Amino acid sequence: MHQTRVKANAPSAAVPSGANARSKEIVSERLKGSPETEIHEIEDLSPAYDLVSNGVYHPDGAETLGLKFGGTKRFSAVSLSTFDRLAVRLGAGETHLADTAASVVRGVRERWPEAAESLKGIPWLREGIARSIEERSRSLTERA
Repeated sequence: MHQTRVKANAPSAAVPSGANARSKEIVSERLKGSPETEIHEIEDLSPAYDLVSNGVYHPDGAETLGLKFGGTKRFSAVSLSTFDRLAVRLGAGETHLADTAASVVRGVRERWPEAAESLKGIPWLREGIARSIEERSRSLTERA
């Protein structure tokens, strides 16, 4: 996922590059007074990487996040509304975090068939990841 970041020696912040211009404006406003601040896009692993990737290790369906997100560690409780509430809490309601989350879900679903091909020889892993993507996609495309 692409993210907008600032130089390492400047105050740190990141917003998805796919977010609207208001997202970048908010980051800039919050970092005013720091002449070293330079906002640019880099390709990076999303901070929400475990929203899909660890499902295969929990065949009993008891998937949990490593850290609380939206007040819970339960994957099934994370929805687009969770991202809406986070944006409001951060004072960044105009950033449309939920839209970005939905876009990531669509991207994973679109690219999974190609990635699944590389796991042909490990069917249990491929099927587990596919199941996790399907389950997470349902919860992450709903507003609770």
